[in-house]
Amino acid sequence: MKAKILFLISVSLVLIGPVWLIVRSPRNNNDTGQKKIEVAASFYPLAFFAQEIGGNRAKVINITPSGAEPHDYEPTPKDLLSVYRSSVFILNGGGIDPWAQKIVPELKARGVIVVNMSEIIKMRQEIPGEPSTADPHIWLSPTLAEEEVFAISRSLIKADIQGKLDYEENRDRVVNELKAVDGEYRSGLSSCRQKDFVTTHAAFGYLAERYHLSQVSITGLSPDAEPSPQKLSEIVKIIREKRIKYILFETLVSPKLAQTLAYETGIKTLTLNPLEGLTWAQKANSVDYFSVMRDNLKVLKTAMECS
Repeated sequence: MKAKILFLISVSLVLIGPVWLIVRSPRNNNDTGQKKIEVAASFYPLAFFAQEIGGNRAKVINITPSGAEPHDYEPTPKDLLSVYRSSVFILNGGGIDPWAQKIVPELKARGVIVVNMSEIIKMRQEIPGEPSTADPHIWLSPTLAEEEVFAISRSLIKADIQGKLDYEENRDRVVNELKAVDGEYRSGLSSCRQKDFVTTHAAFGYLAERYHLSQVSITGLSPDAEPSPQKLSEIVKIIREKRIKYILFETLVSPKLAQTLAYETGIKTLTLNPLEGLTWAQKANSVDYFSVMRDNLKVLKTAMECS
């Protein structure tokens, strides 16, 4: 896989070299005649925040397409060309978009403004003391998402100082919405019979920490990890001892393992979205970060029997 990524990067650099002067030339204009700045983001939540803040002053490209899972997505040469021609590139870090971290030095050398969330927000470790287990899913905590929004707005202002007031106004609107979502979670999850929830992979650690919940994951930080028989046995024991009634699975990952475990324990399944991306159907129906977060709250309230 590493060899394939390096090959793609090499191909993209060959493409980029001769056309550098072209791709840095003026591009699409917004309705005021101001040139739009081009922004690339490694996957959905970062792209969503960037577009909300950028408004009609920015053209934002989400490198990971709808229906794809960012943990294992490999960018095409066309994807990489979009990154290299951007004024701002936003990545998460923490292992969820490793291809992006590999090209950061070259991007900086070319004058691209790089925003690496793992360098701005301290990531929790799934296994304390082991840096390799850093949890990258920071966007699922509304309060940490606020920090991401401020970081993105700073980068857009740096790239387009004339749009400072627009970016700040849009930023404040997004932050206010995040604060509203946070308040809804605090209120909605304040009185629940359960404090534990079982989910497919360990994507909800920050959310659980924020609202004093306990995440029990079938796999690890990556949805591709295979749980051991011992791990599955431990989860079955937790489900039975704590009388958990639901297993929560994801939209972009096969639900087979969760469904099998639910069948064996006699409980039900619900969908809890880690917001690593949207399906094509969700995109077509104008689903976004905020609507998914509110849907997730409804699911959690059901799963944990909240009053």
